[in-house]
Amino acid sequence: MDALGVFSQLIKINGISCASAFPIAPPAPMMVYGSIILVFANAGIHVLIIYRKERKERKLLI
Repeated sequence: MDALGVFSQLIKINGISCASAFPIAPPAPMMVYGSIILVFANAGIHVLIIYRKERKERKLLI
């Protein structure tokens, strides 16, 4: 599954509706239910970084 697919699944899981997921000019922070989603597009590689403030954890999905 590519990053776009993962991001789509993430949107479905969190019940978030987003018109455009990719490509987004880096960095593109979005406040979503206490989470900051940073989407980077570099050389065709999409990296999705999820930072949850309440848990201070980062997940890197490539």
